[in-house]
Amino acid sequence: MYGAGLIKIRGDVCWKDLTCMNYHYETQPVPNPISYFMHQEPEFFHKFEVLVNHFVELVAPVLILIPVRSICQTGGIIQIFFQILLIISGNLSFLNWLTILPSLACFDDYFYQIFFNKNENAGTIRRLLRMQYIMKIKDSELRLELLKRSYLIKRRFRIAIDCLLFSLVAYLSMPVVMNLISSNQAMNTSFEPFRLVNTYGAFGRYFFKH
Repeated sequence: MYGAGLIKIRGDVCWKDLTCMNYHYETQPVPNPISYFMHQEPEFFHKFEVLVNHFVELVAPVLILIPVRSICQTGGIIQIFFQILLIISGNLSFLNWLTILPSLACFDDYFYQIFFNKNENAGTIRRLLRMQYIMKIKDSELRLELLKRSYLIKRRFRIAIDCLLFSLVAYLSMPVVMNLISSNQAMNTSFEPFRLVNTYGAFGRYFFKH
C-alpha cells in the first residue's frame, strides 16, 4: 500500500492536484454498474477521494506497524474498509481481496474468538486435559516444576521461531525497502518478463524497468 501511494505521487501530476478520480472510474480495469454513478459525483467529492487514497496508502500503513493493539487494529480496519469500497466501485478485482488478507493479521485471537464456539476449541481442550493430568500429581512441588518446565520450553521454542521468521522477513524485505526509497521506484518487475500485462493508469509508466 505504501509503495502504491509513493508511486502515484511520483508518477503523475493528477495525484498531486487531486484530479485523478475525475476519470478513474471510466478508465479502471474492471468497472461495474456502480462505477457509472461514482463517476457522476461532483469534482469536490473526487478531490476528497484522492485525499482519502493518499491517507490510506501513505499514512494508515504506519498504524499497522505500531505494537499497540487498538492502533494496529484501527490500521487493519482502515485497510479492509478501503478495499471493500474499491471492490464496490470496481477497480482491480481479485487484487483487492488479496490485499485484505494481510490486514486480517492485525487482529489477535481475542478479537477472533467471537466467531468461534469456545466449547469446540480443540487446543483449549487439550491444554485442560494436560493440566488435569498434572494436577493429579500429589507432590505440589513436582507439579509446579513440571508446569514451569513446560512453560519455559514452549516460550523458548516460540522465541526461536519468531526470531527465525523475523530474520527471514527482514532479509526478503531489503530489496523492497530499497525500491520504495529509490527515486526510480518500479512495480511489478517480478512478472514483467512474462509479458502477461501492460501498464495501466496514471502511474503506469512507473510499473516496469526498461
